[in-house]
Amino acid sequence: MGAAGLVVVSAPEVVVLGGGVAGTVVALELRALGVEGVVRLYDRPGATRMTSGAWTGLPAELGRGTRRELERDLRAGRTPSEPSGRRTYEMLARALPALHLEAGPMRLPDVEGAWRLAEVAPREHAAGADARGKTLAVDLTSLGSGFAHQQLDAEVLPVRWPPSEDLFGRSFAACATRLEAQPELFDALEAALMEALEGREGDAIRLPPVLGLTDAEALRARLEARLGRVVYEALDALPSTHGLRLERALHAAADAAGVDSRQTRVERVDLAQRTVFGAGTTWSPRAVVWATGGPLAGGLTDLGALREPLADLPLDAPSLGAPSPERMTTLGVRVDADGRVLDAGGLPLAAGIYACGDVTGRGPERGLLRVAHDAAATAAAVATWLRTGGGAR
Repeated sequence: MGAAGLVVVSAPEVVVLGGGVAGTVVALELRALGVEGVVRLYDRPGATRMTSGAWTGLPAELGRGTRRELERDLRAGRTPSEPSGRRTYEMLARALPALHLEAGPMRLPDVEGAWRLAEVAPREHAAGADARGKTLAVDLTSLGSGFAHQQLDAEVLPVRWPPSEDLFGRSFAACATRLEAQPELFDALEAALMEALEGREGDAIRLPPVLGLTDAEALRARLEARLGRVVYEALDALPSTHGLRLERALHAAADAAGVDSRQTRVERVDLAQRTVFGAGTTWSPRAVVWATGGPLAGGLTDLGALREPLADLPLDAPSLGAPSPERMTTLGVRVDADGRVLDAGGLPLAAGIYACGDVTGRGPERGLLRVAHDAAATAAAVATWLRTGGGAR
């Protein structure tokens, strides 16, 4: 809002609605493809905070283009326009260095004692795939958690940490947040582990996910060097420590790429004018990309009937009978292979209007890596449309 109470009008190339994995990947790829003036708008945290640390859904195929077309591009020395599964992983690993992502597949334990298959995982979890021999599961007694006693394949190692009792009964995410704010807590954890390990045999140390939020891998590696044993964190449950780490990494990546990120509430979008109305600012971009998430993130609302709240975009509506959890994860905005939003007849709803991620109803069943892959493909489609004069002002 200007000094005279006027609404500030901005005219970027693209506005991306959403700051999770889908929205950030779209923004990052647009910048990598040379698109200037990319604005990323986000409001409250969404499904990003619910990831366990086991990333799945890496596409096995080269991309959505035909193999013949892709091979032709490669022979001509051109980069294929459609992102491959491998390129998706490499893009994420490069864009999110603080996560130290490693490719699998790998079988990793979670905090509830179950084992999960991960195709990609941060190093602080992936190190568990290298563990051999006897495993000691750390029981942080000051937290009052049952973590270690659920690790049935491991021997319990009681460790009195954190030093105070004020975190008793709190989540691992809360503990990791506190450790991030008070680095001296890590020194106390290191000392407590060394004391607990005196006279104990064991080849690997399995921790709950408490090693801070910014660079858990650096702390894990320090513990491993000091203790002389493999050290790793179990995958998380909700609320998710890894989700908080991922959220921070996404914001850092967007800032580093020159994306204009703003935490604000979007009130509505005028499709005909491609105008986004926010609190005090109106954006008039050449293209708008919906990456607002599913019902859990508020990208879809379910007040008697599931709908998209910002522009009432048409939804795919398979007949599923009565409302159910399945209905909440499979319905979403209708899109084509390029992510263009479609009307009820299957035609593009309006020029320059795209969507990807959970808001399309295709994300939850495909996994985080597939969401990133599809978001990168949508970014490529948007960039191509802009280069050919789409949305010219």
